[in-house]
Amino acid sequence: MSTASSQFTVPFDIKMLWAVEHTHQRGTHFAATAASQTLCQGTQWNSPPISTFTTPLDVPSGPLTWACTYNNTTPTVLSFGPTLTSEECYFTGMFYASAVANQGSPLSSF
Repeated sequence: MSTASSQFTVPFDIKMLWAVEHTHQRGTHFAATAASQTLCQGTQWNSPPISTFTTPLDVPSGPLTWACTYNNTTPTVLSFGPTLTSEECYFTGMFYASAVANQGSPLSSF
């Protein structure tokens, strides 16, 4: 088993509407967190559940981290790529700026 992780700095307070992960077939676990709260997690590489927030989830500016655990049962080193013989570790979601945050500034996506 091995784990790969990444981090993005959320530049302003946001409200998260939904979140989902993406790995390939050797992905055994995924988790995304921000400000000590779990945004999404899962173990289903081929049909990951979408975490939806009926009440938008407050995510403060700061680090947003995601990590994927892999079980490589092949004799070769896995590489990043779009095929089933490679691996990926993505986090995506939909959000909007909090009412008080970043007024008048352009939004960006991550």
